[in-house]
Amino acid sequence: MFLIPPENVQKLKQEVIADPEAKGAITSTSDIVQALFWRAAIKARYRVAKELRGQSFGPDEISVLELPVDSRPYFSSLLPSSYMGCMLILNRPNMPVETLCSPETSIGCIAYLLREAAARITPSLKNDAFTLLQCLPDYSRFTLACIGLGGMHAIISNLMLFQTSEISFGDGFFADGGSPEAMRPQVERYNKRFRFLVIYPTKNDGSVELVLGTLPEELEMLKTDEEFTNVTQEYYYLLALGVFPSRWIEVEVNFFCWNSYFSPSLQVVNNLSITDASYVVQTYTVGSVLCSLTVGPLIHYTGRYKPVCLFFGIPLSILGLGLMIHFRRPDDLCFSFAAGTIIICDEIAIMAAASHQHIAVVLAVLGIIGSIGGAIGLTAAAAIWQDVFPTKLVEYLPASELPNRPIIYADITTQLSYAVGSPARIAIQHAYGDAQMAMLIAGTAVWAVGIVAVCMWRDINVIGLKQTKGHVF
Repeated sequence: MFLIPPENVQKLKQEVIADPEAKGAITSTSDIVQALFWRAAIKARYRVAKELRGQSFGPDEISVLELPVDSRPYFSSLLPSSYMGCMLILNRPNMPVETLCSPETSIGCIAYLLREAAARITPSLKNDAFTLLQCLPDYSRFTLACIGLGGMHAIISNLMLFQTSEISFGDGFFADGGSPEAMRPQVERYNKRFRFLVIYPTKNDGSVELVLGTLPEELEMLKTDEEFTNVTQEYYYLLALGVFPSRWIEVEVNFFCWNSYFSPSLQVVNNLSITDASYVVQTYTVGSVLCSLTVGPLIHYTGRYKPVCLFFGIPLSILGLGLMIHFRRPDDLCFSFAAGTIIICDEIAIMAAASHQHIAVVLAVLGIIGSIGGAIGLTAAAAIWQDVFPTKLVEYLPASELPNRPIIYADITTQLSYAVGSPARIAIQHAYGDAQMAMLIAGTAVWAVGIVAVCMWRDINVIGLKQTKGHVF
């Protein structure tokens, strides 16, 4: 998804109006945006074909743009405005592929071609089209030029002039009288069938959203098209939906679920002093930082962060937690290395997808999501502790110590007062082990959602990202 900010919409319009090739006939923002979108989408495919596949295009090879036009206004004045039938005419302007993708061809020239084609749609043309359709015995041999993923054709569904303010869901539960601020038609199902470009309704601030389905190599070409990227901003809702749950699960829910009672467990079960227990707990921080220093250069060299996280970070995290479940020992080094990998990958993932001016915002939201996840992890750990630990104390403590169960449960000083090797201390250690195992299992189980979240990431090649020029303060 790409956004044309309102100031860029106006800038683009002024440039086209001043373009001699527009012949003074272009005043419609819709024509200009369609021309920009058609050219950019086809140019990305054109560059892939020529630069990566060695293809060439002759002067007779054309690109057809199919523009569905609502023919109801052209049909009859007797047709009621509430008529919901689908009556479309496909306007099919075309241009040679080499001409369309040539730097010598301006957006104004393409917009003028689209305006000429739109002017041909008249009531007379509509009547002729329906007359011809009635005379044809079979429609099976007709198809759309944009069908299939090959070729240099496309179809644009232009919703710019659709007024979302005309929609109302009532003000009983919604603000603004129940009118939506934006509209998001589901277009994913079409992307495997044909080349579908969608221009969403103009937003209240005058900005315009563009959506298209494209192949990864074409997307990389599109993102290096300066004519297109100079007026658009790229952003992904899908990526955000993946990055935020992955941070929420890995760093916070997962970590706090098992780490909340880790230090007391080290003191009671492993008989470590407070100082030594702190050293063990901090191996997570040290290990994650050291691993980040290694993962950073790896991503810098390969340009890919998603495979690093999916095939190294997550499996290592699950392995580390699994080993701690099995051995019930403070072996969290594997997990710290995994955390260092995942933390740096999810931050790179969201920064790679955001535009420069939104970096601070997305990182702030990422931090908020992390804090919410931490609260959930602490709550889960407390619930497990309050359920498992006192129950296991009743099961393991000698009968003579059962009256002391409440104070043993509540006070670590009382727990440490029992000599190592005594029946009461062994019982407390077993209760700690069972509670810690339950928390580790919970921390491991949430990775089922984490894996799905990471799979939702867009695997952007960070080597090809265009950096912002100038000084950043």
